[in-house]
Amino acid sequence: TIAFIRSAVPFAITTLLWVAYFNFDTFLLSLMSSSTEVGTYAGVYRIISVHYVLGYALVNSFTPQLFEHHEKHHSRFAWMARHLVFVTILVGVVLAMLLYFGSDVLVTTILGPGYARGVVLAQILSGAVFFRLVNQGLCEILTTSDRHGIRIWLESSLLAVNVILNLF
Repeated sequence: TIAFIRSAVPFAITTLLWVAYFNFDTFLLSLMSSSTEVGTYAGVYRIISVHYVLGYALVNSFTPQLFEHHEKHHSRFAWMARHLVFVTILVGVVLAMLLYFGSDVLVTTILGPGYARGVVLAQILSGAVFFRLVNQGLCEILTTSDRHGIRIWLESSLLAVNVILNLF
């Protein structure tokens, strides 16, 4: 049991960092803005975050094969990793564009006309869909190739950059 917990700790750390990286914006905004602005941001963020489920489904469909081929067939693993990156980039671009151009309809239909000023927020956050999808793919490649240390370093760095950019 202890060996299992020790081996799970690096993955747990990366998961916590990943969640913190993509949810730190709302926390910082709550410190710097009114509750109305935070509410608008939170509502818009929920609309955008629904699309992240597609990223989970997409990336996790590669996971079993990546794990299987990492140890046995490095060339097959590399081929699958390249395809995973290509697919996440392609789907990320398409989703981000759909969300950007459909923000007006989505925000006013789901949240109501009183949240119309959230359209600009939705357009800005639509870019996060692209980055999150690509991040999911790259992190899955690092996880399935037993490179948790690199993933922890990468996600810690991204969290630090996110905090710095949010402070500006």
